[in-house]
This record gives sequence, structure tokens and C-alpha cells, in this order.
Amino acid sequence: MQHPIVTFLNLLSIDPHSKSLQSFPDSVLFASVILSCSAIGQWVVDMIFELLAYAEIFPEIPFRLNFITLTFLSAILAYQTVVSLRHNIAVITNSTLFVAAFVEISLIVGDIYFLSQNLDNTFLLLFRTPFITLTGINVLLLTYIWVRIHPTPFAATSLKKS
Repeated sequence: MQHPIVTFLNLLSIDPHSKSLQSFPDSVLFASVILSCSAIGQWVVDMIFELLAYAEIFPEIPFRLNFITLTFLSAILAYQTVVSLRHNIAVITNSTLFVAAFVEISLIVGDIYFLSQNLDNTFLLLFRTPFITLTGINVLLLTYIWVRIHPTPFAATSLKKS
């Protein structure tokens, strides 16, 4: 019987037993997919909310180009990860993890700063809190991936299948 993580990955046309992905634990591949889906989903929902606010269906949300750019960058990194995994290519590198972590942490800091400047707006607090929470989960997933790929502080590429 296949492990549920392997079954899930197979549903997405990702073969964790392919030669190039075999060196990564299934849990790392699974965490990468979940992280990617979260980042892409947040970007899509953010864009929908921005459009609804622009169309005056939602209360006005101050436009933040820097925030939208970071969200887009997060989604692009996520999309590239999923495409690579579907082609059985592992692109989980130190630099990718650092950039992704920097972007996700910047999104959290930006949201917290944004909310601190708009404390009187309850709608913004309710609107941004789920995004901060999901982005926090993304940071935890990135940390998990880093720890699983680097089991000891001094190991550069020690990978074990689990």
C-alpha cells in the first residue's frame, strides 16, 4: 500500500521515485507542493480582492505595489517549483529557500506594518489576518524543508529518503 503522501504526489503527476527526485524525502516534496499551492492561492485571492476593491464592491484597500510585487514573486517561485517537480526535476536549492524565506518574511512584516498604520480599520484587520497566518505557515514549511535537507548544521547536502 502506498503512503498517502506518495499517492497525493502521484495525483499531481509528480513521481517521487524518479531518479532525480529520489534523493529528496517524500515529506519535503509534499511540503514543497503545499507551500507552492498556498503561495499561488494567496496571490490569486489577493488579486481578486484588489480588483473587488478597485471596482468598489469591497471597502477601499490602500494599493501597495511593493506588496503585490512580493506576492507575485512568491507565486512565481511556487509555480516554478511545481512545474519542476512535475517534470521530475528537483530545484530545492539553498538560494531558492533563502529567497523564498526572505519574500515570505517580508510579506508578514509588510502586513504587520500595514495593519499597525491602519489600526482603526477593522475590515483590514479581518482581511489581512488569514494571509499573515498562511504566510507564517509557509515560513514554517520552508524551515521544515531546510531542516530535512540539512539534518545537521554543518551538512551541505546530506539527504536521506524517509
